[in-house]
Amino acid sequence: MGNGHIETVVGTGEVIDLFFEKIKDCNWTLTVGFYKKELNKIYRQQSVDKLLIILISIIAIIVLVFLETVISENFYKKQVISISYDSLTNLWTRQRFEEIADRLLKHKNKAIYMFVVSDIRGFKFINQNYGSEEADKVILKLSTEINNIASRNNG
Repeated sequence: MGNGHIETVVGTGEVIDLFFEKIKDCNWTLTVGFYKKELNKIYRQQSVDKLLIILISIIAIIVLVFLETVISENFYKKQVISISYDSLTNLWTRQRFEEIADRLLKHKNKAIYMFVVSDIRGFKFINQNYGSEEADKVILKLSTEINNIASRNNG
């Protein structure tokens, strides 16, 4: 006999598992016995632990996929907003304006449109002499006024 396992019954009638291994160098046999019901408890606990690990792993994967989806969606929205709206004025960028204007003009309906494109003459002078903070205030004030006028005129 080499290595192995046998199941036997002790004098009290309880079932035990004997695990043995032959030690070649000294020709001894090392044997360890466990009560079957105790081993079954350990095996059941291991099964429960494995199931918990699998369940926690699945939940973690679902949460990570959800978070990645939310973060990606948020990132995409920020990208779209940054492409479509000016961060200072919150008005459309020139690119967005041209896209919308082109789409509206291609419909060839009888609607009346008001398009406002603005250029501040001498703005470089304001920026150089008063600084970018003051220049930003001028742009913000102008954009707010244009937006107010457009709003009052159903724009």
